[in-house]
Amino acid sequence: MTSTNDAVPEVLASSWAEFCETICNGGARRKLIIDCDAGTDDTEAILMCLNCPNVDVVAITCVNGNIHRDQVIHNVRRVLSLCGRTDIPVFAGAVAPLVAPLEDASFFHGADGLGDADTKGEAPESEWPPLQEENAVDALIRICREGVKPTAEGDNVHQVHIAQLADALETKEQQQRKFMKALASKGDYEGARRIDLDIKDTSSRIMSLRRAAETIGHGECYPTVEVLALGPLTNLAIAARLNVEFPATVKHLFIMGGTYRARGNVPYNASSEFNAHADPEALDICMRAFMRPVLVTWEACLDHALPWDRVHAWRDKPTKKAAFITKIMHHTRALCEREGWPFVPADPLAAAVCLYPDIVTEKGAQLHYVEVELAGAKTRSQSIADLEDMTKCVRNCWLITDVNSDRLFHAFCSITDE
Repeated sequence: MTSTNDAVPEVLASSWAEFCETICNGGARRKLIIDCDAGTDDTEAILMCLNCPNVDVVAITCVNGNIHRDQVIHNVRRVLSLCGRTDIPVFAGAVAPLVAPLEDASFFHGADGLGDADTKGEAPESEWPPLQEENAVDALIRICREGVKPTAEGDNVHQVHIAQLADALETKEQQQRKFMKALASKGDYEGARRIDLDIKDTSSRIMSLRRAAETIGHGECYPTVEVLALGPLTNLAIAARLNVEFPATVKHLFIMGGTYRARGNVPYNASSEFNAHADPEALDICMRAFMRPVLVTWEACLDHALPWDRVHAWRDKPTKKAAFITKIMHHTRALCEREGWPFVPADPLAAAVCLYPDIVTEKGAQLHYVEVELAGAKTRSQSIADLEDMTKCVRNCWLITDVNSDRLFHAFCSITDE
């Protein structure tokens, strides 16, 4: 990361408590799109979302990741059928990463992503919700744009927020230009060249934000649709590239992915988390394009791991969902017990933070500048967090590090409620 001298002004909510207020929105029901790659933990997260009393899941978009995109679609339709939610539309998204080679996590989730569990006692596929003809990227853009609504008070809230972020980026651009000249004057032309590339990226983001502010600003508007991203971010990155206004129409983006302490879960790349590793360019695009996404990293998941005997609390309920979870987790649990691994709640933790943001502890959410390493031979896809504010760059991300364990466990127990 590069360093500059002057501080950049803060924009948007400056504390997690303020952020939570923007989510609560006076008690109004929330609209949520789930973008997922439908492994076993995605399924747990989906069930948690469907059981949340004040959240409406308005769509599920499917992306290649844990398993092939087509199997993801199959799994999502199967889970929605189990829950009796055939009203929720399902959309097919990206079938491959932007740049990275195609990989999967079938060794962990099973060949079908759901532990290769049988479908005995489940509804036939003919009764599952249909796959929509519209693709996931177009659906994301359309649903979020349709969710931009007038404010009751007539305040042009989101337009102001976008303009503030663009102003902050202009300050950053000025600092970058000063730093580039300083490097060039010292003969560090390679460093100056890298800063020049960053300047071009910053300028592009400023133009996109100004256009988005102008588009949304035709009325007193604010976005109402949130996105919970549980897999590689390919769909969201493509949407952000196809439609520069799209990121501004997403109220909040919650991401499960990345590492900031280099503790990964990819067997041959110890510093990488799978979702980030599967499409690091997509994560990089989203970190640059969206306004302060909420990042739940793999380290946060490890810090809230549970012994498998505690999983019984929600797995052994006398409900249809509990029986299903027990069935699909058999493969994963056997692997974890063989390797001595605890239950690491990746996607369920991200879902819990999204649904119940006040479970985050007082110091468990901090604003930091975070960027994605794309070139390192051993660190590609790692989230580089400026924890000490050395770069003085715009703090572009809420980094989640700690939640209330008791309340998190209560959220887990809701997974198998009927």
